[in-house]
Amino acid sequence: MEARTKPGREPASERRRQQLLRRLKAEGASPAEALQRIAAFHIDAGLARPDLRVGPRRAELRQGFVRAGEQIFPHPRDVPPLLLVFLRRAMELWQDCRCTDDDLLVALFAMYGVTAIHPFNQGNGRTALDLAQLMLMHRWDLDQPPFKLPAEGHAWLGGLFPALDVNNDGHSAEGFVRQREHLLERLGAATLEELKAVPGLRAAREWLGQALPAHEATAAVSPS
Repeated sequence: MEARTKPGREPASERRRQQLLRRLKAEGASPAEALQRIAAFHIDAGLARPDLRVGPRRAELRQGFVRAGEQIFPHPRDVPPLLLVFLRRAMELWQDCRCTDDDLLVALFAMYGVTAIHPFNQGNGRTALDLAQLMLMHRWDLDQPPFKLPAEGHAWLGGLFPALDVNNDGHSAEGFVRQREHLLERLGAATLEELKAVPGLRAAREWLGQALPAHEATAAVSPS
């Protein structure tokens, strides 16, 4: 899939999205707050709400079960503790980054965490991508999202992640327990070296690297 901007996206919606990310960066919003506000934006956009604004509204964490095709996502009661563990580890991983490729891997880890937990009823893929964009805006001190991706970019990237998950048939408590324990380990104890060894993440990193404007790729070198 070629990493380029797909024409036809609603300009006003795109401007509001970028405005939200800039506001969250300026406010220094916590990752958890940013996640819920980004999700609220995408849920509202999906519902085509005429009163869509870039305000402080936060999306509620889901209370029900969700699935995508054959994939059953974690039990709703496991969503808050999984998010806590995942977001803490994502912030810790930045300390190990030494170059742009490392930064991209951590951003992709953030995407994977959101899509694996699926904390909201809708908009999880787009929310995951924009959380990663916001993290890189902080990391690289940018005033706008670093990537201009095609509209289906979040779905393509998300398609690389299911192989990292443990299967859950959704028919037994044991399946949800096994899934929770797997994610607690993968999301809570991930290391940069482990992320580098995951083929799907390496492919996604290469794709994102191609979408990164040359001047930003030069400037976005993590401190040693």
